[in-house]
Amino acid sequence: MVDFQDEDLSTSRFTRVRLSGSNLDNVYFNDAQFREVDLSGTRFNGVSFERAQIWGDIDGLIINSVLVAPLIDAELDRRYPEHAMLKPTTAQGYRDAWRQLQHTWQPTLARAAALSEQQQNAHIGGEWSVIQTVRHLSFAITSWLDRAILGDPSPWQPLDLPWDQMPPHPDVPWDTDTDVTWAQARGLYDASASRLTAYLEGLRDDELGQPAKLSSNPNWPDEHPEVAECLRVILNETFWHHRFAVRDLDQLDN
Repeated sequence: MVDFQDEDLSTSRFTRVRLSGSNLDNVYFNDAQFREVDLSGTRFNGVSFERAQIWGDIDGLIINSVLVAPLIDAELDRRYPEHAMLKPTTAQGYRDAWRQLQHTWQPTLARAAALSEQQQNAHIGGEWSVIQTVRHLSFAITSWLDRAILGDPSPWQPLDLPWDQMPPHPDVPWDTDTDVTWAQARGLYDASASRLTAYLEGLRDDELGQPAKLSSNPNWPDEHPEVAECLRVILNETFWHHRFAVRDLDQLDN
């Protein structure tokens, strides 16, 4: 065990560091950034969260004795009608949710298309550019529809973009160097979205509980989910990345 006491570690960078079971006492995290951090089971006493922002999965979080997640879900449902549609139980529910998400994305895609090339490639707060976001949505749809549900062992296009922390997998593209245009990114997304729309049109209720057809090729995803779980991942990815895109586009406008 390493002890850090009365040391100034300001501006330090920790990457792939395990701090499970650590004790943090009288530690200053003001203006710090946390990305892809697992805080499950942590406890904060006497903390200050002034002007703090939290973007992530919140389940079982209690603040001042109040269970927060239901309140957040209720507010998200109030603000964004499509959020209330993210857990359908019927094939028609999935069709309706996807249709609503596509409708929600349309003005945002048009807004992004009107940006300059520099703005389309801008990284707000170190996050993905809008071009990278659209590339990732193509990756997500392709992974969970074509790869997981339909069983294609290697369905990805060269410019599809996995998330940054994904471990390398055979045949999964990971091109972060090529200068991708908005037209290319939009083309990827439109093709993937069209495939999902076509699949959902023929989806039956009895298929939702069936296992995905994942082939034996050791590519991601390597779980064995049901069809409904795969589709829920796509819906959630589409909803949340839209929120991220709008957040960053608002910053670009300002």
